[in-house]
Amino acid sequence: MRDHAHAFVDKAHDKSRIAQAAVPSTQTKMYYHNDAFHLDRQQLTNAKGDHKVAVQLNKGSPSTIGQVLINKDHHIIPKTVSFSISMILHGH
Repeated sequence: MRDHAHAFVDKAHDKSRIAQAAVPSTQTKMYYHNDAFHLDRQQLTNAKGDHKVAVQLNKGSPSTIGQVLINKDHHIIPKTVSFSISMILHGH
């Protein structure tokens, strides 16, 4: 599963979907998916307006296999978000 998840993150990055998910917004939205996984921006997590970008399984429990907190006030570098998610996936 780990190799498939890494390939999914790489494709999402190449298609600029991680960049789109990392942009601050009040919307929860799915940005990319395949048969096994989906990438989404999750709801604001705190009063500062930070949010999470998560990779989740389409089936099974628990569904979140990797997520990164995006600080509203920081400049977002999509490659850094992709790298962070990939490093988290090493634990799966």
